[in-house]
Amino acid sequence: MLQSIDALDAHSCLGLLAHCASLSVNAVQVTWDRRPHSLRHAGQLSNGADLDITRYWTVTVESYLGRVFKLRILEAVQEAVSP
Repeated sequence: MLQSIDALDAHSCLGLLAHCASLSVNAVQVTWDRRPHSLRHAGQLSNGADLDITRYWTVTVESYLGRVFKLRILEAVQEAVSP
């Protein structure tokens, strides 16, 4: 059964708003794509929502390392830590 938005409680309404916002935000950083405004906006949203992805996701072979090229892994490590 479909509900109208005005029938939703506050928690459900905020969940719907968060879902809609998530569809329009792309915070993936790649070296060849320069989008400083988009990345800054995504950062502001994550700070405002107290989003810390490390609470929900951990780098593993299955989740990341087995899916990307070694060069990209090295770039990420260099960016986060040091060469």
